[in-house]
This record gives sequence, structure tokens and C-alpha cells, in this order.
Amino acid sequence: MEWNWGAVLCLFRGLGLPGFALWAGHGPAYLLLEGWCLVGIVWIVLASALTGVGAGSLVCERPGIMEDFHALSRFPVEFSMANLARRLPCFFLRVDFELETGGHVLIAPSWQVGQLGPRQLVTFDWEVLARRRGDYCLKTVNARACFPGSLVTSRASFVIDHHMVALPAVYRLKSQLNLLLQGRRRAMAHADPESTSGEEFSGVRPYRPGDNPRLIHRILSLRAPGYPMNLVVREFEKPATDHVTVILDNGIAGKELDQTLLLYRLEKAISFAAA
Repeated sequence: MEWNWGAVLCLFRGLGLPGFALWAGHGPAYLLLEGWCLVGIVWIVLASALTGVGAGSLVCERPGIMEDFHALSRFPVEFSMANLARRLPCFFLRVDFELETGGHVLIAPSWQVGQLGPRQLVTFDWEVLARRRGDYCLKTVNARACFPGSLVTSRASFVIDHHMVALPAVYRLKSQLNLLLQGRRRAMAHADPESTSGEEFSGVRPYRPGDNPRLIHRILSLRAPGYPMNLVVREFEKPATDHVTVILDNGIAGKELDQTLLLYRLEKAISFAAA
């Protein structure tokens, strides 16, 4: 519980004005003011009573969170909250959560529910945009209930402490770059002696123990020196099993003057390599 000092001040003003009106003894205007003050006092008392049974009866299920996600993309956070009270509802409920990354605590926008009835369950969901790679931690889920005009705010916090890792951003490569990578894969294709459908003939090489005898090139084997001891077999290309290796060198030759620009270029290079 915490006090709403604005409502407390209004209550003291409402208690003081009727007494002032009676002491001053002025006409019906002060009597009307007195009546409105009494109505306001009754409203504040009832609102405080309705708020007092708010967030204390809430329970929160552990959120369902995506474990692996990439920077510059959205990942969902979803959890459910229930009111365990048997008869009393929870009015004007506001729910948010705290997310910590890079030493900074971020607070998600609040979801608001006008009334959460007894034994009732409600589901909240967010889509969070990860702006940078690195560690993320979902710290707590916070719930606040405050009927308008209440002297107090009922609060409840649920510790989650769930750690996640945002992987590097993956860029959408241009079609020209895809064609370039495909051309290099074809140029450095892995050769395999076994022939299957869809493969292309790439050349010949000397026979090695274990090769399929059906792949022996008879004409070239007859021309090879040392025949029949030295034979020649056909070799076929397998583009589907090519291996592409991307090596990112993040070493710095000397001291850089602009560290911000250096880190920006490093993040761009990491994202490009991940793509």
C-alpha cells in the first residue's frame, strides 16, 4: 500500500470546509458547499475501501517468453494474472513489467483492466523490440489497483528474474550479393566421387581404394601411365553440400579516435556476418 497524497489533501479540505461554513453562518451557498464536501468525503472513503482489497489477492503465472530472438526484432511476452478473492473484485487494475538490459531498467507500457472479478483470470501480452544484442532480464511484474479518489494504491510485485540473450541482428541481403555468394559456392564446390541425380560432372582423378568401380573412366584409364594398376575415376559436384565460412576480424590496429563510430561499424559487421 502507498498513500495518494492528492486524495489525502482533498479529504482534509473536505473536512475543513463544512466546519468553516457552520462557523461563518453564511447563506445557502455555504450549505450547498457543505453538502458537496460531504459527498466527496463519502466517495473517498468508499473508494479507499474498494482499493484496499485490490492487488493483495492477485497471483501471476510465469510468463511464456521466446528464448532465442534477434536484435532489431520483436519478441512476445505473455502471462496470466488471477484474482483469488472469493467475493470481492479488483477494480482499475494496471499491470506492467520491468526489463533490464545493459545496466538500464526499462518499464513496459501498462495494461489496464477496469474490473477483475473474483476467481477470474486475465491474460496480458506485449511485443518488445530488442534494439541491441546482449543480455536481457525480465525482473518483475508489477500490478497496481486504485479506485478513482482512493487515499491509497494497492500494489503487488512478482519476481520473475528470467534471463534471455538477444542474438545479433540479421540483415536482409540484396539479390546481387546472393548471386555473388552462389557463384563462389559453385566455384569452390565440394567434389564427391558418388554420382546422384541432379549432380554435375566436374572432372577426373586417380583411383583410390574404396571408390565405386562403376565410376572408372575406361577410356582415360587406358591412356593413363601404369594401366591397369593406375586407374582414373569420374568425380561429381555437390552444390547442396557446399560450406561457406565467414570470418570476422574485429581486431584494431591502432587507437581509434571515434569510439562511437568504431562500435557502430563493429555492430554492422557482426550483423552482416550473421546474415
